[in-house]
Amino acid sequence: MLLHVPAFLRRPRVPRSRPARLSLTAGLGITLAGMAAPAYAATSTISVQGSQLTIVAQPGADNQIAVTQFTDGTFRALDTGADLSPGDSCVEDVDNPGVMECSAADQVSVDSGDGNENVLVSTSGNAYVHAGEGNDTVQVTSTDATRGVSVDGGPGDDSITTGDSGDGVNAGPGDDTVDTGAGDD
Repeated sequence: MLLHVPAFLRRPRVPRSRPARLSLTAGLGITLAGMAAPAYAATSTISVQGSQLTIVAQPGADNQIAVTQFTDGTFRALDTGADLSPGDSCVEDVDNPGVMECSAADQVSVDSGDGNENVLVSTSGNAYVHAGEGNDTVQVTSTDATRGVSVDGGPGDDSITTGDSGDGVNAGPGDDTVDTGAGDD
């Protein structure tokens, strides 16, 4: 499945004096199709507690989660499989309903629940994704090779791709495809 990150999930271009954004799709070659604001009763949550951005997906939904971190440490996120409800240190982008903007954090944790999920995370910090039961597609990169990425695929036929940082992957039971890139994995 090809995932596409829409333009509204990316920050607008800014003058060179401001920090440049990290490219959410750099080296990933993926897209999340149909990234319109969700119209579902299910609710996922997003918040920043201490130094961690946390997304907990609504059980029973086929979540489509995209998270990107910018060079200033802030995040933008979207879940088209369920409404994303902002918690501590997160607000909804007034120009792009369904897109959340969150304060800076050093690590990302995503629990995508029990459906057939697509999860895309691009961060400069540590990242942990628990994909849970279902046939999931998970792509996680950390632009800092000294930071770690950890993915637990859970039961199901999963496709897991990580970047060049030190990665730990537990694909779980099922017919899984895993690509951990370079680095100490």
